[in-house]
Amino acid sequence: ALELHAEGSVPNAEAANKLVKKIADLRKQGIGELQKAMQQPLPAGAPPVPFQAMINVLDTIQVQSQQEKVSVRVSAPNTLLQQLPMLFLMGRGAILD
Repeated sequence: ALELHAEGSVPNAEAANKLVKKIADLRKQGIGELQKAMQQPLPAGAPPVPFQAMINVLDTIQVQSQQEKVSVRVSAPNTLLQQLPMLFLMGRGAILD
């Protein structure tokens, strides 16, 4: 699995709290959009999309703030990482057609 950990600083604790909330909102929105997409049929010839694995990755996102520092952790399994290049290539081909 790949685990990413990022930490950054913002001007103050209030900005850190706003950023944590924004990331949490985007995470929730992303999960909702993936759940909706999972219910739709894929175009003919499209590779299978690992929707549940992508949702699981979003579920692993941990965001914390302490004073003006914000830290983010996310983990992605190898199986998903191995599928992503093919999905991007197939998606790019569809865009170029």
